[in-house]
Amino acid sequence: MKSAFPNIITIGTFDSRRNYPSEKKTEPRTVRCYEFEYFYIDGGVSVLNDVPYKLTKGSVLFAKPGDIRYSYLPVACRFVHFNIESEELISSLNDVAPFLSASEHQLTEEIFGKILSLFHSGKAIDNMAASAELLLLLRSLSIKHSQNVNLISYAQKFIEDNYYKNLSAEDIAAECNVSVSYLHHMFKRRLNTTPCDYLCGCRISAARSLLINTTLPFGDISFKCGFNSQSYFSYCFKQHIGLSPSEYQKKYRGIM
Repeated sequence: MKSAFPNIITIGTFDSRRNYPSEKKTEPRTVRCYEFEYFYIDGGVSVLNDVPYKLTKGSVLFAKPGDIRYSYLPVACRFVHFNIESEELISSLNDVAPFLSASEHQLTEEIFGKILSLFHSGKAIDNMAASAELLLLLRSLSIKHSQNVNLISYAQKFIEDNYYKNLSAEDIAAECNVSVSYLHHMFKRRLNTTPCDYLCGCRISAARSLLINTTLPFGDISFKCGFNSQSYFSYCFKQHIGLSPSEYQKKYRGIM
């Protein structure tokens, strides 16, 4: 019968300042097992599948078998490497984000220290307890990832339904019950944009439709799409589309 618990291979502490004081970068390598790391200093960058993650105190990185990774030093972390037999657990871990900043989780260095202490006690029952603690930790990260995905989806829907209103970043964050900085961070991480840029994109999309399908004056279109002035509407439209509203209308009316 396959174990439902992670099988811990090794656990410990790594500090490049001590182990590799003169090195600036590690060589790219293929991850062979699950690797979970909790960083306890600011500095360094870890690159996972060509995506760079700036490492700060309290951030965590979760690499899966088959991932390609390397780091720009210095880095210092608590780490645990483990395998999994349960297909259900493997499927669940596919939903865990590869990187979380300190503001995105409740993991503490003490929790990681507890797992390390249990694993190194030499007692079989403590090793099982360490695996159980690790499983609970992974579950909390999976739940947090799902919550973040739901947060972004909710924010997107709110923006799409209310783009024509006089919305600000503060309004969107308040609707989602999070801080402006946290919502901005999540949009950048998940969508590679900001809430304000996403809002502007929705407004531009609506304006394009009105320019092609109606004979409304540009001032009315800007108002209906949530822009506070026709000049600002024209500026944003040109920035996004590369054409002014009048140029766009002349080019595409009757075609689309």
